Amino acid sequence: MWIDEEKTGRPNENIRNINCPTLIIRGDKDHLTSKHSVFELSELIENSNLANIPFSGHEVYVEQKNVVVEIINQFLEK
Repeated sequence: MWIDEEKTGRPNENIRNINCPTLIIRGDKDHLTSKHSVFELSELIENSNLANIPFSGHEVYVEQKNVVVEIINQFLEK
């Protein structure tokens, strides 16, 4: 997301070309990625799942490690 020169930081409508199951994880208090932009991204990827983890920031995988691991395991099992 950081290297694309578009305002959104992603390749705009080309994101729709992702056609595999996708898991998007965000900490609810992430100061670098807004809820709106992540929700919009999840809407553009047809087969995506969005996990917005409460009580965590940008490093959600550190702050809520057990929750993230459980979500990833559930995603991989389906």
